[in-house]
Parts: sequence; structure tokens; C-alpha cells
Amino acid sequence: MSRLLVSVLLLLPAGLVEARKAPLAIPEPIPVPATLAMDQVVRAIKLAMTARTWLIEDEAEGRIEGRVNVRAHSARIAIEYDAREIRIRHIDSSNLEERTGRGGTRLIHRNYNSWLSLLAQEIRLKLQEASI
Repeated sequence: MSRLLVSVLLLLPAGLVEARKAPLAIPEPIPVPATLAMDQVVRAIKLAMTARTWLIEDEAEGRIEGRVNVRAHSARIAIEYDAREIRIRHIDSSNLEERTGRGGTRLIHRNYNSWLSLLAQEIRLKLQEASI
């Protein structure tokens, strides 16, 4: 076997692992409809979390912490809210290949970003339903 072929075969698994990583997404703030009371905002967030299988781990005024477990993988987030907007922030993860890449970019398994995107969409939907 040629050295080039051996080199390619040795590097192939590393390339496949890298292909599963993406820059850690920071979702855009979600605007809160002005007509909603704070208890409606909290309820919308909690309903969205449970609809997307996120577990509520801790709660304080203006902040809800949650975790999602998918097979052997997990991620923790903080959802911070006020009367104007809701922000989703990453806390930590397990088995999602999280690391800092070149240039300081934080990388994580690409599925994590999908989970956040789906949660943000569900929060928007629940806020809209609450404002009807």
C-alpha cells in the first residue's frame, strides 16, 4: 500500500469527526409581545422546553436553566428573559465534542445547534399562542 493511501486512511476518521462539528450558535434574542404578562412568558418558555424534551433544572426570576439528554449526549442552557426579550445561552455539554477551534471559535456537534434552533422556534410559537 502506498504511503499516500495509508496517510489518507489514517486521516479519514479525523475528517469525519470534524465534519460533525459546527461553530456553537448563539440564537438571536426572541422578542416578547408587549401584551404578555411575565407569568405568560414564563409559561410559554416552560411549555416550549417540555415540548422539545428539555428538562427544567433550575429556576430563578428572569432565568430558567434546562438540560436535554439525547442518547449519551447532553447539553445545558440558561434561558434569560425580561419584558422585552428572551435569550438562550449555552452553559455546558457532555459528549458533544465541544472544544475551542482555531481563532478561538467554539465548536460543538452540529446537532446541538439544531436543538437550540428548534427550541427557539417552539418558544416563538408558544409566545404567539399566548398572545392570541
